[in-house]
Amino acid sequence: MSSICSSRLLSLRRRFGLSQKEVAAYLGISPQCCSHYESGRRVPDIFMLYRFAQLYHVSMAYLLGRPLSETPKLPSLSIPSLDTLSSEQLSQVQQYLHFLAYQKQHPSPVPPLPSSQCFAYRLKKYRKRLGLTQVEVAHTLHITPAAYSHYETGQRLPSLELFQKIADLFQIPMEILLMAESNFPQTLPHHLALLSSEEQREVRLFIDFLRTHK
Repeated sequence: MSSICSSRLLSLRRRFGLSQKEVAAYLGISPQCCSHYESGRRVPDIFMLYRFAQLYHVSMAYLLGRPLSETPKLPSLSIPSLDTLSSEQLSQVQQYLHFLAYQKQHPSPVPPLPSSQCFAYRLKKYRKRLGLTQVEVAHTLHITPAAYSHYETGQRLPSLELFQKIADLFQIPMEILLMAESNFPQTLPHHLALLSSEEQREVRLFIDFLRTHK
């Protein structure tokens, strides 16, 4: 997997006509570090792979060797367009969605979390969406429950290979577990999928309300 990843990183950089120095500047790393990723001497962690995918406009699954035709897509849900909403209104929709999804466990909307904690938080939520225990997930992934528990508490990050297996098990693109809060419009279908039909209807009505009361 690492050889495929390094090969595709090199191929994509050349296709985009970028130098290692330019890529390194975008990613905030040294050109030497970029060279190590492209030669396979160093393997990017899940966050660095996500940034590479953003830079080259491809999926993380593609960088790990999957054909483009096999990369997971976001679910198709009928939701109102968010294009006409302001940043403030998008934030309102996001907070309202958090409230609906987690009001039983949290008395107030869930605040934005640092990326490593955000990953751990979403990992737990998508596992629960499938009705799986940590032990069941660990058994499927062929790791110990203690090892998996560390991922959900943010103490450790999974390897790229294991991360891909987790995303496959949860039936979601890897990016969904890593997207920053600024990517909320893209992740909205997956957030909605966690809600009941009635709660989804409430979110749609709330978005319609914001669109008509500017």
